Formats: sequence, structure tokens, C-alpha cells
Amino acid sequence: MKLVILGLLLEGDAHPYEIRRKLTERKMNLYIKIQDGSLYYAIDQLRMEGCIDVVEVVRETNRPDRTIYQITEVGKEKFHQLMKEQFQFTPNMFHPINPAIAFSQFSDLEVIEQELKRCISEQIEFIRNLLDDFVVFRDVMPLAKQHLFLAGHKFGLFQIEWLSQLLEVAKQNRLAEVGSFVEIDLDAEREKINQLESKIFDE
Repeated sequence: MKLVILGLLLEGDAHPYEIRRKLTERKMNLYIKIQDGSLYYAIDQLRMEGCIDVVEVVRETNRPDRTIYQITEVGKEKFHQLMKEQFQFTPNMFHPINPAIAFSQFSDLEVIEQELKRCISEQIEFIRNLLDDFVVFRDVMPLAKQHLFLAGHKFGLFQIEWLSQLLEVAKQNRLAEVGSFVEIDLDAEREKINQLESKIFDE
């Protein structure tokens, strides 16, 4: 959240409500985990750390005061530090439904099928909305953010394919089956990884 706030303040001075509005308008909640209340807490933390300063307090009749913030030199250094830290992640495949899938063989089969269909339907709606938003914002969106939309679209398509395959296994009552294998050419997949690695790092 601190990185997002500092990034938006690099675009221009703003008050907390305006920052939240930008988060919503740009659909940043689709690819950034944002919790209620964390925005104002992070702003207070950044102010105490000297990363942002109050530029102006706008007072209007019948409206709460609006405190407008700007990023400081300390804040700019903090932004670059947070940028670097954000790239230092450990690859994982965490997904909210993973624990349910891991023990799905012990659950009611009809419930599993119903929930898988619901998940697929939500993913379809997600990527449709994502494409609609992309069309709206593409002309004013930097290439970096366009690639975030592309990543969301491809991830959504992958989720639909994966969940559809799992649904088919559930329909066949094979979730608890041991000794069968998912169809995958391991040698071919390893070769794909090697080719990608060579293309990126050997150029």
C-alpha cells in the first residue's frame, strides 16, 4: 500500500479520498491486495516517516476537511526501496481454493461440481470485465500497466482451463483416484522452460 500511495503521489499531489478514487477508477484492486482502512493507516505511517508532507488543507462548508499530501525527497527514496523489495518475491501457486481442492475427495461430489462451475463462471465474468476496462483505459495507460491487464487476462484463461479439467474429473467421480496421472509431457514441458530461460538470459 505504501508503494501504491507514493507512486500515485509521484503523479501529483492528492488527498486520501482522491487516492482511493484513483485506485477504484483504475481497477487496481484487481491486481493489488487492498484492505479497508489500510490506506489511511499507511498515509499516517508515511507522514511520520517523513515520506510525505501536507501541502494544503482544503476547508469547505458542509464537507470534512481535505488534507492534500505531496511526496518528499525521503519519500522518493522510500519509493525506490519499496520498488526493489516488491520484486524480491518467492514464486508460489497460492490460490484461495487450493485447500478445498486438496481435500475435495472427502467432500460431497455435487457440492464440488457446483462450486467449480461457480468458480468458472466468476472467472469468465472477470476476464470479460477486464477486457472491457482495458478498452476504456488503454489510450491513457502506460505499457507496464497494459501488461498487468494482459497478465490478468491470461491468468483468467488458465484458471478457466484448469477448473474445467478438474470439473470433468469430478463429474467422473475420480477425485479420490490413485494410480492415474494427469496428462502432461514432462520432457516437453522441461524443454519449454529451458528454451524460455535461454531466450531471456543468453541474449
